[in-house]
Amino acid sequence: MLSIITLLACFYTIFYQKLLKQFWFFLAVSILIIIYQTINLKDAAFYLYLGFNVLAGIEVTRIIVVALKRKRRNAWIIGIGFVVTFLAFTLQTLIMGEIVSLRSYFNLSTYVAVFSFPVSIMIYLVRSYSDININLKKQLVTVKELSQKELEQKLRAQKAESENERKTKELEQARQLQLSMLPKEIPCLPNLDIAVYMKTATEVGGDYYDFYTDDEETLTVTIGDATGHGLDAGMMVTATKSLFQSLAPTPELTELMNLLNKNILSLHLQPMYMTQRILRIKDHSVEAVGAGMYPFMVYEKATGVVKEVESTGPPLGSFPQINYTSHKFELSAGDIVHMMTDGFTERFNTNNEMLGDKRAKELLVETAEKSAGKIIERFVEESDEWGGDRPQDDDSTFVVIKLK
Repeated sequence: MLSIITLLACFYTIFYQKLLKQFWFFLAVSILIIIYQTINLKDAAFYLYLGFNVLAGIEVTRIIVVALKRKRRNAWIIGIGFVVTFLAFTLQTLIMGEIVSLRSYFNLSTYVAVFSFPVSIMIYLVRSYSDININLKKQLVTVKELSQKELEQKLRAQKAESENERKTKELEQARQLQLSMLPKEIPCLPNLDIAVYMKTATEVGGDYYDFYTDDEETLTVTIGDATGHGLDAGMMVTATKSLFQSLAPTPELTELMNLLNKNILSLHLQPMYMTQRILRIKDHSVEAVGAGMYPFMVYEKATGVVKEVESTGPPLGSFPQINYTSHKFELSAGDIVHMMTDGFTERFNTNNEMLGDKRAKELLVETAEKSAGKIIERFVEESDEWGGDRPQDDDSTFVVIKLK
């Protein structure tokens, strides 16, 4: 009787990790049967004992079937041990009740009943321990793989962070280089109102402007935009500025542009190129030559009309033996020469719409009565209002000259 109670307790502990309420029922019944035996109700106690064995067998069978349905590993081993133990106990009960005449098998059934279940438990534990070891090895492999992946991810993140820091530093260097290339002072000429402005983008471009004034108060002004971004664009701007300062006194403007192209080609900076425009202003006369540069606008006060002047050749450094041609025109008091890079007209808003050339012409007409500086201020405001929360994609540079 106590063996069966112990057996039930073992099953509940293995498959449920706790004693279920059924266990306490069987324990109470077993105590009652033992009490009956003490008052010599032999026949009644025997049948109660037999019934108790049957009920216990049904409960254990239920536990094993549920475990097998839940695919509990190695549950079948304990199931076999239980069946053998249950049959041995049942045989003992039948022999003791003299229902069967197999007294010679009583001792054998006792050994089987005592050892079959412990042996099955031992085999179950050994196999379970083996499964645990296998699972642990798999988990260790998984943990190792995850650790390796995590380490690789950290290394990639560190590399990306380092690369980002390097690029940020490079961009800042390029920005400082770009700004250092700009003239520190704007020429002061009695007949001209001159204003300039540059706003660099998040990713630095290669915008550039410069001036040269001779003893006769002839103004040579240039504006340019190097292809590409970062330090490469900065290298091109550095080379162009140096060349412009040394070649600006060249008498013929077309020859000046030809020399710039020849010298930039000799530096072998391809695929870097420089779009550039040069204007030479003497009194009311203007001569302009362009190398792939964005068109500049001329506002005529007398007519209120804005005209565009296109470039006359390809970007500097793109083709050898190019002979640039110039465009000449006269200015009157109140007329405006408005030069800018494409950062304004190609400014995008949050809807991915471009500001465009049309608005630039309209804005110049609207601001024509203002000073050169105020004209630029209005263009900058328009660009910022149009772009909204979207970062500026390219540098934006303005050079405005108004004839007094």
